[in-house]
Amino acid sequence: MRPATGDALQSLLDSIEVPKGWTGLTDINTGNPLNLSQEELELVRRVQMGLITDDLHDPYPEMVEYFTSIEEKMRTSLYKTAIPENAD
Repeated sequence: MRPATGDALQSLLDSIEVPKGWTGLTDINTGNPLNLSQEELELVRRVQMGLITDDLHDPYPEMVEYFTSIEEKMRTSLYKTAIPENAD
């Protein structure tokens, strides 16, 4: 059996009617198909992608400069003392 060509496959996919809200998920308790809202589908997508599910979460918060916010002044300079001529 040969695989379907692009046109035949596309016509098959176009002929299949998919009801609105169809997800392919089945309720375990009742066996009925689940129709999820757009919000629930977005939540499932975020969980599958490993994203934080809260829309209010800011992934790029303002930077807090913990170590560079306090400027320290060097009390001594490295070159304040004379370099010895003969260091043997």
